[in-house]
Amino acid sequence: MRPEDEAPVATRAPAEPIVEITDLNVHFSLRANAAARMLGRSSGTVRAVDGVTISLAPGEVLGLVGESGSGKSTLGRALLGLVPATSGSIRFHGKELTGLPESQLRPLRRQLQMVFQDPHASLNPSMTVGRSIGDALRIHKMYPDADKRREAVAAALERVGLAPASRFIDKYPAELSGGQKQRAVIARAIVLEPELVVADEPISMLDMSVRAKILGLLDELRRDLGLTYVYITHDLASARFFCDRVAIMYLGKIVEVGPVAEIFANPRHPYTKALLGAVPDPDPSRSVARDLPRGEIPDAADPPLGCSFHPRCPAAFGPCGWEPRDVRMVLEQRWTIVAPEQYDREADLVGDGDRFASDEAVYAASGSPGEVLELLEQERAERPSDPLWKGVAGMSVSGRTVLMDMKPAVEPHLQQVPGSDVAVSCHLYHPPAGSDPAESNLTPT
Repeated sequence: MRPEDEAPVATRAPAEPIVEITDLNVHFSLRANAAARMLGRSSGTVRAVDGVTISLAPGEVLGLVGESGSGKSTLGRALLGLVPATSGSIRFHGKELTGLPESQLRPLRRQLQMVFQDPHASLNPSMTVGRSIGDALRIHKMYPDADKRREAVAAALERVGLAPASRFIDKYPAELSGGQKQRAVIARAIVLEPELVVADEPISMLDMSVRAKILGLLDELRRDLGLTYVYITHDLASARFFCDRVAIMYLGKIVEVGPVAEIFANPRHPYTKALLGAVPDPDPSRSVARDLPRGEIPDAADPPLGCSFHPRCPAAFGPCGWEPRDVRMVLEQRWTIVAPEQYDREADLVGDGDRFASDEAVYAASGSPGEVLELLEQERAERPSDPLWKGVAGMSVSGRTVLMDMKPAVEPHLQQVPGSDVAVSCHLYHPPAGSDPAESNLTPT
């Protein structure tokens, strides 16, 4: 392999990129109370998009896939300048978009359009469909003559399947079905003759009977108009049908990206495997193992150290970023199978929430810290294969706490998997110096 071929897939596209996103960050400050809001003080930061680097080739469909809260919609909105970037770069045909004032960004919005998730909220209920679409032309001064605007609107409606246009152009949104409204929203996007369309969950609020038709329409428009799409979805089935490449997002980061066929045939990242494992099987007679990740998505305002997925990952090991607070998830799993009186006794020993652990130790809420240490040692002896224990170098009593000596956390970065077109952010494939991925519960493929 030549050195120039070793660049991550995330920064490489098969043609001259139409969009290049480099180390993009979108952070939102939290305000704890009214006084903090008045004084402009922040009580934390949500890293909605955290260091994303990816490019998009002309005519390509890039899918952004992940659970709610993964940052995919924020990334799409940042691309269009609807939310400001905290840092990083977004270049459209080589022109930097981040930091542009609205007066310079607005003319570019003819080339950058968005189809929103909710077609019912995307159209003004007090405006006819024709006026809603025509206003976009009026604002961008494409057709100063009202009759010409109406002709362009009618042509757009016909193109998206609302034909004859005379039946729909003077109707109000309330007179249309959900699928018809989404077609009208798509017409409003394409009437400006854009190059790039960000489609944010465009079928999630539609009836199952029309979802495939809307995806088929989007694909037809791509072929006929040469459109490029960023397709945001949590539905892996539709991403497989519609996308050329998919980028899997988790807590604001891209954890895996590559051609859709390869991602589905051979997923690398444990989170990607979990998402694919959750896809329903239409054959009720076929039993499919559901090795779903434990726990819930962590708080984006206080993300885990190292790999953000490590608390839920069945393959996590030493360098993945274990912290004392991760012990809580292990204990909660334990308490689902013990007797109620044992749960009451053990839960009283440790605190909850912020009182459970610091950056270095687990607190003893009642009893002695020695009893807490005994509880943790008992759990480790009973379930030594839990990934958490691969990150614990030692435990000891210190004052009213159990000091947790954790192995150093190392944050993984998106890198290409040798011999493939996939890039993955996982220590199983790019282990830190001195670590052994064989310690994990999975073997890299």
